[in-house]
Parts: sequence; structure tokens; C-alpha cells
Amino acid sequence: MRVAAILALGLAVATCASAEIPPKTPTGSPTSPSPSRLALPSAYSQSVAAQGANATFSVRYDQADYHAVYLMTDQSYRSQISEQQLTSVLSDMRQRLGKSGGMRERSHQTAPLGEGGDVLVTFVMDSTFEKGTAIQTFGWRVTPSNVTYLVRYQSE
Repeated sequence: MRVAAILALGLAVATCASAEIPPKTPTGSPTSPSPSRLALPSAYSQSVAAQGANATFSVRYDQADYHAVYLMTDQSYRSQISEQQLTSVLSDMRQRLGKSGGMRERSHQTAPLGEGGDVLVTFVMDSTFEKGTAIQTFGWRVTPSNVTYLVRYQSE
């Protein structure tokens, strides 16, 4: 029992020793992290969530599950395109180009959307398919909890 207590105390000391302690200002109060430092991990994770959504889109496209692609869309996008129209666009593209072979990022941008913490992540991708290539543009609204909604899709 005494060994377990010593091990627990050693673990607690090691944990405290490895924890980052913020520097103190001359008055002795800890400094606040800069807002850009706080926003970076969230923006990064939102960008990663959008990258994952690109992959999910491709899988659903390859499966010809256009209903599932439509369920990924944001209400604002649904007001611009019906499920039947999106299905027609994607099925025509699949007939012309075939299944996807891979995507390489050409560029991406992240921009804040209003006060709620949502961001718009836009990817321009060089995409290969069984029968050709295309440039695909994905626009994703990503919430602070990394839920993604397709707000724009274009293929050239």
C-alpha cells in the first residue's frame, strides 16, 4: 500500500513538473494567451474536419450514393440546388469520368462565418478519375465542434 502511495505521488510530481506553467507578468499575475494562439487549434481542427469531408464526399460519389451526398449539404446550398439536380450533376459526372482515383490539394482557404465560430473552408482539388481529370471546388461550413456541411461544390 505504501509503494502504491509513493508511486501515485511520484506520478503526480512528474505530471506537475511536465505541465507548462504560464510566465508571470511583473505584477505576478499570469499572462493571457493571445487570441490568435487560442484560435489556431480550432481553425486547424476545422480544416482537418473539412479534409475528412472531402474524403467522405468521394466515397459517397464512388458508391453513387447521391442521397448521402445531399444529406451532407447545408440548408443554404439546398435552397440553390434540389436533391434531383445534385443527383443529376453527380451521376452525369460519374458517367463521363468514372470513379475517383485521388485528389491533390491545389489550394485551400479558411474564413470566419459570423459570430458563432463557424468557418468556411474552401478546397480546390486536382482530381483524377478512371476516365479523366477534373478540378473540384468544395466549400464546407465547419462548426466549432467540427460538424461539416457542404455549401458549395463545383467540378470543371
